[in-house]
Amino acid sequence: MAESSNKRRSWVKIVRFGMMTAVVPLAAAMVVPLSAAQAAPAGAKAPASVERLVNIMNPVGHAPVGTDCRKSKLFGLKKNTIKAAIFCGRTTGRNIEVWGFQFKAFQSYIAGVRHMNTYTGFSRINPAGACPPSKGKAGGLVGWHALHNKKYKSRKGQFLECFRDAKKPLLIWTMPTQHAFFIAQDVKKTATINAIIKWWTTVSYG
Repeated sequence: MAESSNKRRSWVKIVRFGMMTAVVPLAAAMVVPLSAAQAAPAGAKAPASVERLVNIMNPVGHAPVGTDCRKSKLFGLKKNTIKAAIFCGRTTGRNIEVWGFQFKAFQSYIAGVRHMNTYTGFSRINPAGACPPSKGKAGGLVGWHALHNKKYKSRKGQFLECFRDAKKPLLIWTMPTQHAFFIAQDVKKTATINAIIKWWTTVSYG
């Protein structure tokens, strides 16, 4: 996925992983694997309140999710449903960049997640429940939760994906309570998926 290009990509893999011991983790994947159909469940409940995307990405007392930020391209998402779209060329991880998309309404968020899974080809695979994906699997899908922030407890529709796009490691994770999802990419093709996951476990939302 490149911010400078409109070329269609296939970021299609999602998964479970063990906690890294070399970092202080702020989020973890749940051990219960999900199916692709559960990625944006129709039965998920709309949240009572939503924070601004810029506030989520700049938590008080913590490093920002990304820096060197600007308005993001939409990659086929419907402009009239988008509340905020941010691309950050720098993060605390070497060679890792991040996108954040927030929607005006909960149902628009659900539609946006489903569009992205179709756009990337994820909806056409049979995902594993491990990250990196188990041998022979194109990708995987699991839920995630924050270890210290009760706003992101284990809940339906809050999931993590990890995979490669054009040989570059990527992550997609959702925040149904905030009508938002994020995409992170390691621009170095020789980087491992484990490296970007290690970075992800250190990201804080306050």
